Amino acid sequence: MPSDSRSNAGSDDENTPLFDENTTPRSLRRAARELQASLNSERSLTQNLRRKFEDVSNASQDDDNDTSSPHRKRRRTRAGSEDCSDSDEASVQEAETDEVRRLGRRFVILHGPWLRRKELIFEVELNEDYDEEDRFKDSNTMVQGQLHEIRGLLPEKYHGDAFTKKWLSKSFTEGMDSQRSNTATRLRKLAAAIFGVNALHMSPSTTRQEKFRDMIGWTTNQHGRGSYSALKVEILHKDYSGAYDREKVFLNPSLMAAIWCLSGDDSLQQRGATTGIDYMTLYEDYLKLITNGLHRDRAEFINIIQRWDEVVFPGTETSIVVGHSSSGDTENEVDREIGRMDDEEGSQ
Repeated sequence: MPSDSRSNAGSDDENTPLFDENTTPRSLRRAARELQASLNSERSLTQNLRRKFEDVSNASQDDDNDTSSPHRKRRRTRAGSEDCSDSDEASVQEAETDEVRRLGRRFVILHGPWLRRKELIFEVELNEDYDEEDRFKDSNTMVQGQLHEIRGLLPEKYHGDAFTKKWLSKSFTEGMDSQRSNTATRLRKLAAAIFGVNALHMSPSTTRQEKFRDMIGWTTNQHGRGSYSALKVEILHKDYSGAYDREKVFLNPSLMAAIWCLSGDDSLQQRGATTGIDYMTLYEDYLKLITNGLHRDRAEFINIIQRWDEVVFPGTETSIVVGHSSSGDTENEVDREIGRMDDEEGSQ
């Protein structure tokens, strides 16, 4: 990829302007990321120095105490301790914040790119009677679904008072943000190879919008109004025939690269700035459709999981569908498909 010396934030030539009217948006974003990384590094260094200073200060105070009393070490507050307050986040060990950030990154890979209430989800009371089959009943049960997924990732030492601490929710969401950005960058970089398309068509966003919007579900009604379908999407299907096909959907390897990758949206956000696609709703709708089909033991959806288990985890004996046989408007669109499954079961 051609380099843009004007956007090189690390240039040794202090007389060369960092930006001018010809600087590309990509160069600006890269410089912003480099600056943010530098700020994060400096912030981390400052926190470490502050902790070391406090250690030295407390040690000096202990030396000045009555020599007849046992020498007291500074008490470093652990994540699960009642003494861990939001006003003293520096007392939380760096290893703990790093661990929670790693788990935040893992959440994006295993469960989804966004949280429904962002950091506020950590303040929601856990419903111990939550039933996974009711996850998509309403917004509250969807929040409970994510809450249980978070709890499933976090070690028990973070399940107590620490779960509602600001440092934990902040570290977890920072990890999610990092992984989401990393994934988006890699997808766009490899998109041409993944989809077998001309690399020149991947940039700028207007070109992607023109070349690929039909592949990712663009449809027009009888009045000429256009919108993005959730199910009539070419890259979701294997051997797409122009319509949603329950037996072919989610079997195209290209779908793993995500609809966003070929969209006209530059940044992976909950709602696309260019397309208007609500990616979080799209993700939840697909999850809703697949889990609903699995709960009903529908052969088409069992087959989806089995197919991808064979590709990603060959020889696995721990599949969620092990022992099963495979022989057998966006939100409204998905609900109608679930309704059709209801009707089919009722007529049997």
